[in-house]
Amino acid sequence: MPACCRHVTVNDLGQLAVKNDNAERSVETVKLMMRVIDNPALQVPDGIDGLEVTLRCSCLVCNQESILCAAGLPKTVQVYTRMSVDEYVSAFVQTMEPDFKFPVGYHLSHKQRSDVPMDIRVFKWQAGQYLLSLSYVLNNEESDEKEVKLKRTKKIETLMTEVRSEAKRLCLAKTDDGSMV
Repeated sequence: MPACCRHVTVNDLGQLAVKNDNAERSVETVKLMMRVIDNPALQVPDGIDGLEVTLRCSCLVCNQESILCAAGLPKTVQVYTRMSVDEYVSAFVQTMEPDFKFPVGYHLSHKQRSDVPMDIRVFKWQAGQYLLSLSYVLNNEESDEKEVKLKRTKKIETLMTEVRSEAKRLCLAKTDDGSMV
C-alpha cells in the first residue's frame, strides 16, 4: 500500500497498519517514497559481523523527516552505503520502530529514471486515494452493519413464516447407461 510515513503505525498486536483519523487497516507491506537528505550513517553492532546503515530521508508526501535502515552483512547492505544525497527511493517496509524508523525490506532506486517528477505525483495521488478509501470504509461500515442486520432479520422472519408447499419428486426413467428403470 502506498502511504505517507506519518500514517504508518504498529497496532496493539504488533502488526503494521495504516491509520487515517479513526480508520485503521492492517497491512503486510507499505510502500514509502523518500528522498535521501543526508549521507548514509554506518554503525557496527557489538558482537555481530555486519553493518547497520541508517539513511535520513524526507517523505515525499508530507516532507517530514524519517529514517530508513538496513542491517546485515556488508555485501547485503552495500547498495545502501552508496546512496547519495537527493536520491529518490521507493522503500517497501514490513515493520516500524519508534521515531519513524523503518527497516527496509526491499527498495527501488529512482536514480536512473528520467520521469521521477511523474513518479512522485503518481505516488502522492495513490497515497491520498488510499487514505480516502480508509475514511470511506469506516463511514460506510457503521451504516452498512445496521442495514445488513436489519435485512438479515427481516429475511429470516419471512422465511420462518412461509409455509412450504409439498415437494414434488421426480421419477427417474433411465439410468446413466440409457437402460430403463
